[in-house]
This record gives sequence, structure tokens and C-alpha cells, in this order.
Amino acid sequence: IPHFEKMLYDNALLLDLLALAYTQTGTKLFAERARETVTWLQRDMASEAAFAASEDADSEGVEGKFYVWSLAEIQSLLGPDTDFFAQHYPLPAQGNWEHSIILERVTPQGDAATETRLKACRERLLTRRATRIRPGRDDKILTDWNALTVAALVRASFAFNEPSWLAAAQTLFERLLAALGAADGRIAHAMRDGKISAAGLLEDHATMLRAALALYEATGVIALLDQALRLLAATEAHFSDHAGSFTMASADATDLPGPRLRNITDGPTPSGIGLMAENYARLLHLTGDPTYRAKAEALLAAHGGQPNRLAAAPVLLAAADLLENATCIVLTGGNPALTAAALAAPDPAIVILRIAPGQILHESHPAYGKSSAASAAFLCRGGICTPPVTTPQTLRAQLRQLPQNRNTP
Repeated sequence: IPHFEKMLYDNALLLDLLALAYTQTGTKLFAERARETVTWLQRDMASEAAFAASEDADSEGVEGKFYVWSLAEIQSLLGPDTDFFAQHYPLPAQGNWEHSIILERVTPQGDAATETRLKACRERLLTRRATRIRPGRDDKILTDWNALTVAALVRASFAFNEPSWLAAAQTLFERLLAALGAADGRIAHAMRDGKISAAGLLEDHATMLRAALALYEATGVIALLDQALRLLAATEAHFSDHAGSFTMASADATDLPGPRLRNITDGPTPSGIGLMAENYARLLHLTGDPTYRAKAEALLAAHGGQPNRLAAAPVLLAAADLLENATCIVLTGGNPALTAAALAAPDPAIVILRIAPGQILHESHPAYGKSSAASAAFLCRGGICTPPVTTPQTLRAQLRQLPQNRNTP
């Protein structure tokens, strides 16, 4: 039985995972859960310029009261559909949690008629639940959790063919910058009732930079790359430890006593250092500028002597893989079908580069000299690009042929 509290970061990471899982498997349940998650975000979590931090577990002083049911209440709402519903969601008279019922699906997805009937039953229950007193909500805006949501919405918009989610991600990103951004390029950590309540941490800047790059990959808008580079400059200026890595708090932070700590361990959310390593790797593949390789390697080297901690730093390890083994899909000519196929690729170690008219890549990029005039896709890996691909079917086929072991050229 899950805890009843709903955290924004959990749902952002869940949405991102559902998108990846769906593109790899095509499992309809993943698509259904993703759409339900976004519906919940937009219906229940909108707050000021962004999404609220969490919903509490309690309402009226009772844990889970908003979410649980009695058998009598379900019978009164579903009537003759109760027995059918109970075949999929067991309804023990004595309850399955503290004498109440938490609805738990125990059957796999059925045919269209079954799923339509179950959905109608759930909607009747949801309508009744909406009349209850809601749990309390922590409505402060947290930059890092919202930035994770931006990146998740971007990936999910293409995985599930939901263009409005990309638009929502763009709007959310712009609102975060407007509400929490500062003149020096930094971004604050928290805001409530229009007032900044905490200075920005490394995680805030790393996640916003990652969100900017996700939007740039999705849209090809150069202004988003420029914004990413401004965030990078602010992060390096204020969080560098001058030894290749970053501290969790800025050098001029006055609200945190003691030394400036470095942390590579992922907790409920990715570590800022791991995300910065990923950001450097993505910038290398998006621009070809070898400066980003040098910075990524320095960051990885700064923590390479900590084998006992690396097992708890999967984001940092994934960034090392991305640096060396990513496939960069270079798109020219703006073909929407090719772009959609690339952005729905089922692999987090793929970077999308949409070459804009007149854009010139660094001479170190394997796609240097590729023209934006003709519509094509090039798969670039290990310093070499494939011949041009001109149909989404061929692109998807080539993506399926990428080596499972990315250490293999």
C-alpha cells in the first residue's frame, strides 16, 4: 500500500519513466498512467506560476480519509456494476487497510469494452471523491521539482503524441524563469505567495539547465540553448569548487553554516553533480565544442576515487555513459515526421540536434558541414555519422539496431 502523500518530484520522475518504458514496450497501461498523472498535475497541483510541491496524506486529521472507501459507499455509487468492478478491484467487506478499502487493480488490462466499463466506474467514484474535504497542500513553488517536471513533460509529449504537454512544459519553464530568476542569471529555490523564500541551490540550477536543454532538443529554438548557456555560466560562477566539481550551496550563501559540501549521491531526486555531468555531456553532443568534454571529464575525475559512493550515484554513472556512447540524431530540413520519430526514441542516451537555418556547428562535431536545406536525419556516434536517412520508418529501424552494449562501436 503506498503512502498517501503525493510529491511533485515523484510524479515528475514517474512520468519520465513511463515515457521511456512506453517507447520501449508499447504497453498501453503506461500510456494510461502517464495521462492520468498529467491530468492530476494540471487539475490538482497548479499553484501561482508553477506546480505546488505536494499534497498531504491527511484530511480532517485522518490519514488517507480522502482516498479510501467503504464497501457500502461503493455499492451505493456503482449499483449493479459493483460485482463487475470487484473482479478487478477487490472489495473486502472488512477492508484492506485499517478497516477501509484502498482500490487496487489486480487484473491485467482487458479488452476495450472491459476498460471502458471500468473507466466509467472509476469516474463515478472520482466524482464522489471530489465532494470530500481535500488533503492539505504544500503550495510553495520549488524550482528543482518543477524543472524535473518540465523535462518529463517534454519527453512524454513525444512518447504519447501529446503536443499540448510540450506547450505546457515551455510555459512552465518560462514562468519559473520569470518568477524565480535573478538579474545575475541565478535562480531561487523556493517561492510562496509571490515571495522568494530560499536562495537557489546547485540542484535548482542543474535541473533548470537540463530542462532548457530538453526544450532545445525538442524545439530547435536557439534562444533556449542561449538560456541554457546563461544558466551554465551562473552555475559555474557561483557553485564551482575550483577543483572540477560543484558545491551544493553557492559560494556566497549566508543561510547555510559550515563548509560547502559536495554530494554525488542520488536521493529521491537526482544529485546536482550528476545532472551537471549529464548537462556537460549533452552540450558536447549538441555543439561539438570540446570544452564541454574537458569539463565533463574533470567533473567525473573529481569523484572517480570514490568507488564506495558511485553505486549510489547512478545519474553520474549514466552521464559518463552519455559522454562516451551517446547517439546524436542530427536533423536537417525540419521534417516533422522525422523529428517526431527521433524525439520518441526509446533511449535516454540519445541526444537530438535540430540544425537551424544558417546554424554552423563547431568543426569538432561529427555533423560539421551538414546543411539544413534538405530534410534528413543522421545518426552520429563515436565521431562518425551515418548516411542521410529520409523516412521515419528507416530512422526507427536504425534506432532499433543500435547496440544494446553501448561500449561496442
